[in-house]
Amino acid sequence: MLAACFTRPGAPDLAPIAAADFDAKFDGAVCAVWTRCGYYAQLAGCLAAMPTTQQILRLQRLSDIARGTVSYDGVWAAACIVDIAASSCDRTELALSRLGERLCESFERGTVAAGGACSHDAECASNGCDYDSGCAGACCPGHCIASVSVGAGGECGTDRAVCEGNLVCTDGRCRRGYAAGEQCQLTGDCGEGLVCTGGTCGAPPRAGDACSEYGPGCATIGTSCQITGFDSQQHPIARCLPAADLGQPCRKFSGVNDRPPCKADAVCDLQQGICVALPGAGEDCPNLVCAPGAICRGVPEGAPTRNVCQALLPAGGHCTVAEQCASDICDRATQTCLASDAHVCSF
Repeated sequence: MLAACFTRPGAPDLAPIAAADFDAKFDGAVCAVWTRCGYYAQLAGCLAAMPTTQQILRLQRLSDIARGTVSYDGVWAAACIVDIAASSCDRTELALSRLGERLCESFERGTVAAGGACSHDAECASNGCDYDSGCAGACCPGHCIASVSVGAGGECGTDRAVCEGNLVCTDGRCRRGYAAGEQCQLTGDCGEGLVCTGGTCGAPPRAGDACSEYGPGCATIGTSCQITGFDSQQHPIARCLPAADLGQPCRKFSGVNDRPPCKADAVCDLQQGICVALPGAGEDCPNLVCAPGAICRGVPEGAPTRNVCQALLPAGGHCTVAEQCASDICDRATQTCLASDAHVCSF
């Protein structure tokens, strides 16, 4: 049975989510937003595309909870899911909450105090585990380090120093993020919701706004910066517009920007110039991309004459790169795909 649960004061009136069920509900909530906003054409396409690393993180979380190095609150986990489901299609809003971080950061906590043994940050009450970064195994022994909250003007830039509130760390000092219109070098210099464009902090372009291929990406999920014409000087005029759906005209090549790109679970057919479903195992992949569960490889090996989607390999399959494995883990020494739990630390 999973242990180490806790309940924070002020818990919302929601049914708790079991730790073993959280990731599936999290993926579903995130994908519902991305599909509703037009980044994916179909919910199933988004769910299938969720990274394999999520499975490793899920197994590690369950191991940590079972061992008591991480505590879990199912009610606040449910609040996290509700918060994500209510998200708008504005990337800026999602960035501000970091997919509901203000709630999602609270449903699990590390229980190991400073100086205690750890193998990764999540186990520590300070969220900081000092271990050998060169360690390649599943378990990299280390110890939890205490974090120090640093105010405006204080030194930062180390693992121990954390800037308070909305302060940002720039040039080794904690300070407020620059406001709109103030000069900047990087987006990280600007305050929440702002980006650095041309050396000045400002709001990113949203759906329908003018944009630049070389500027920040469009803030509205499901849109991209697309050329709509040219001015009298033959400079491109571009706006943030939606991606193309299945069957619609699309951009064949990345260098040609007069048509929209396809949604994330589709690809532009190089012959027809319309969006089609991603090819699956056994199908040709001229765009070098395949549906989740397959990888595009040249055949025959060595002197390929065509590119074909090959099914990802199960544990025990022969591999040369991690991308060939369903677990995304290839043991280089044995050239064998390993199971997802091979990278889970449970000492």
